[in-house]
Amino acid sequence: MTSLNMISSLYNQFWN
Repeated sequence: MTSLNMISSLYNQFWN
């Protein structure tokens, strides 16, 4: 469940 964390981080950066 590490890929999910990475994707979440990327999403956060884009949505921020």
